[in-house]
Amino acid sequence: MDGFEGPFRFELDAEGTVLPWETLDPTIKAELLSDGNISQESSKVYLFKMAVMPNDYRIEKHHDWQKVSRLFVQATVGHDSMKLGGISPRNKKAANARQLDMGFDGRLEAEANLFSMAKVKLVLSNFIKKNATADRMAVLSSCTKKIAQWVYSSAWPFIDFKKYVYVAVPDLIPADQRYLKVSIKVVRKGNIEITQAGVHEHTVHLA
Repeated sequence: MDGFEGPFRFELDAEGTVLPWETLDPTIKAELLSDGNISQESSKVYLFKMAVMPNDYRIEKHHDWQKVSRLFVQATVGHDSMKLGGISPRNKKAANARQLDMGFDGRLEAEANLFSMAKVKLVLSNFIKKNATADRMAVLSSCTKKIAQWVYSSAWPFIDFKKYVYVAVPDLIPADQRYLKVSIKVVRKGNIEITQAGVHEHTVHLA
C-alpha cells in the first residue's frame, strides 16, 4: 500500500452517494437483478469512500502506515430487510492491482466469511492466510446478503479505498435504520493489530 510514513487515521463518508441504475455497467446490473429479489424500483445503489490520512500524533508504538501489512474492512446492513447484492472492488491479483478498473478475477472464489471481526481478536480464515500476501492478492473480498468484507494486502497501491455497495433498501424501512455499519482493523507484520487505529461500527447513512 503506497502512502506516507508516520501516524495515520481513517476518514470515512458519513453518507452513501446514490448511483443511478442507468449508469451501472450492464454486467453488474444483470448480476444484481438475477435472483429476482432486487428490483430497480425498490432499491438503490450506493458508493462510499474511505481514505488514509496523516494523524497529528502517534497513538501506539507501531502506529506507522509503512508498517501496515493488512487492512480488514467489514460492512453490515442496518436492517434485516436490506440486502446486499454485490460489492467492488473484488478479488484482484497483486500483478493487476494498479489497474484502475474494479474488475473481478473469476478464477478465484473467496469463502463466504473471510474473517471474524471480533472486538477482542481478529480470526482469519485459511483462505486469507494463504492468499492475502503481497505477491499473491492485493485485495480479497466476499459478500453475502447481509455482510461485505474486504482484505487488502501491502500490494494494494492506493490509500484511497473506494467502495461500491449494491444494496436493496425497501421503502418501508424507517429512515433511522437505513445505514451500513463499517468496521476497520489494521495489522502489522505477524498479524499484530494496531488496536487504537481501527474503526468500530462507523455509520454510513443511506438516505
